[in-house]
Amino acid sequence: MTGLAVGFFGWFQLKILQSHANSWIMLCLVLGYASPMMTAK
Repeated sequence: MTGLAVGFFGWFQLKILQSHANSWIMLCLVLGYASPMMTAK
């Protein structure tokens, strides 16, 4: 659920800051996938 929330936040930022869309997408994807995996261990 957390990853999904982060992903949605990233999409929301993408709509606002389209000039930095790629950076926001990559950052959100990394945080969305890395955080659950790190907390799991």
